[in-house]
Amino acid sequence: MPVKKIYQKQILKAVKPFLKPNRLGPCTQVFEGKKPANVSTSYTEGRACRLILGLSGKGKFFTIESGRESTFEISRGNSIFLTPNTWISCIPEVTYKSLSIIFNHSFLRLTITQRTVKNGEVDLKYLAKWQSNRALHIKENHILQLLHYPNPESLGERYVTYLLEIILNLTWDALLEDEVHRPPQGQGLWQAICEYIMEHWAESNLSREQLADHFHIHPNHVSRIFKSYGKTKYISFLTEIRLSRSMELLESSSYNITDIAALCGYTDLQYYIRCFRERYGSTPGEYRRLQNN
Repeated sequence: MPVKKIYQKQILKAVKPFLKPNRLGPCTQVFEGKKPANVSTSYTEGRACRLILGLSGKGKFFTIESGRESTFEISRGNSIFLTPNTWISCIPEVTYKSLSIIFNHSFLRLTITQRTVKNGEVDLKYLAKWQSNRALHIKENHILQLLHYPNPESLGERYVTYLLEIILNLTWDALLEDEVHRPPQGQGLWQAICEYIMEHWAESNLSREQLADHFHIHPNHVSRIFKSYGKTKYISFLTEIRLSRSMELLESSSYNITDIAALCGYTDLQYYIRCFRERYGSTPGEYRRLQNN
């Protein structure tokens, strides 16, 4: 059986049990989701709404909400809803499996992942990926907008659960209507890779090999795509994004240079400084002093 058909069956099997009323457990809503200054890696940080649904085991996460560290867990049937531009990090203590849905303005992306904890090490595997290349309908956008706000006390916890049940049923309908996602080619692949990088650029472990694994292509093909359609190298493309973002933080934040490097995906401070000097002709510290004068 083709891989895409296997993925299709796995995604549908994961979603189907939660389509009926009262199958969903509590939902944790993340409205602010800031990244701690001393954290150099991220689990997820994206520009679209995201829903993470527990399938098995127990996942533990943390983020910064209202200036305080917030820790929460999800098990089967429980979920996390994240508004755009929020950050959470996984703290894997036991093996667990989850379904992630990204509600982008131009596509729906569903991914089943499993984190296996063994001897203190964490192994992350993508078990199935499915993308529906269509824009969100008006009713879906309206429901997602309602989830951008805290649960009204007068309506109780059932209010959020009911909205999620509607979203999951609409997602199910969209997936049945749409063909299983075929890996994009040419210009489409280039655009898909760029979107992925824009969602994950702050992750220090983002690499050409990771992109190749995500899009089911050879790492060398990633390089060819960048050369053909971007007229640049992968690392140059990623570095430009990271340095540009770090420049914004130097101008508008009080983070020190080490923290800014970490927030922008650099684990080696000296390497960040060297890249910044080569691109802009001054060190990050010199640039900040010039801006403050």
